[in-house]
Amino acid sequence: MINERDILAMLQSSMAEDLSATTAKLASTEQSLNAINRKNQKLAHTLFALIDQTQQPGIEEVDDPMVRTRIETLETEVRESKRLWRITKSIVANVVVGSGIGWAQDEALQELVLDDEDEDAFG
Repeated sequence: MINERDILAMLQSSMAEDLSATTAKLASTEQSLNAINRKNQKLAHTLFALIDQTQQPGIEEVDDPMVRTRIETLETEVRESKRLWRITKSIVANVVVGSGIGWAQDEALQELVLDDEDEDAFG
């Protein structure tokens, strides 16, 4: 029985070492993932800024100054709403990733974290 106990103790020790190594590797991978997510968010922000610069508002064809002013106001409000939406979504995604929960196994959380900007929300 002593021999079996010693063998089991060695197995337990080996498994504990494996668990510790796997936990350390997981923590390292999560840190790398967080850094990649931050870089991705910066790139997405840059991309949206470039898109905003290249899009022509199309209000040149409007002759009525009041309508033109209203269109410009609405476009500014839409841009601000999109910006706030991206910021809020990024914060929520970072909270989920940083919380340590297994978001990669949950389809809804995975979609939240990995989803590109949801342009459907603003047309």
